[in-house]
Amino acid sequence: MIGVKALVVAAAFLFSTMPANAADKKAKKANKAADKTTALFKKLDTNNDGKLSTAEFAKLAEVQKATKAANPKKKAKPAKVKKANKVAKPNKNKAKKGTKKADKSAALFKKLDTDNNGSLSASEFAKLKEVKKATKAANPKKKKKAKPAK
Repeated sequence: MIGVKALVVAAAFLFSTMPANAADKKAKKANKAADKTTALFKKLDTNNDGKLSTAEFAKLAEVQKATKAANPKKKAKPAKVKKANKVAKPNKNKAKKGTKKADKSAALFKKLDTDNNGSLSASEFAKLKEVKKATKAANPKKKKKAKPAK
């Protein structure tokens, strides 16, 4: 009789420590994402006032790149070797790309700033992922044309 009780107690312990179902896994994943978002908010909030200004928010991509570089999930791809006989061409579009990124950042900030006070609270910033996803779905990228073979 004691052996059966011990077995029941052991089984109950095992079941209580194991994830019960997919909902538990989903909840853990959501909590992990929320923790990452909170950590990112704190990194961006350089003056520690609990809200993000447009200048602080503009550093989002930079901070994300730095975080990704510090915590690589995959092995880094080897750098492409340029052919010696090719001359590097100056990038005329570099300035245009910079302004496009700034415009996108400003538009994203405006979408997140739901109370229109000119700064983002932690709860507004927490919606970053879903707003980015919705924006991406509304504006799918155009496919690049294939370059003809030389």
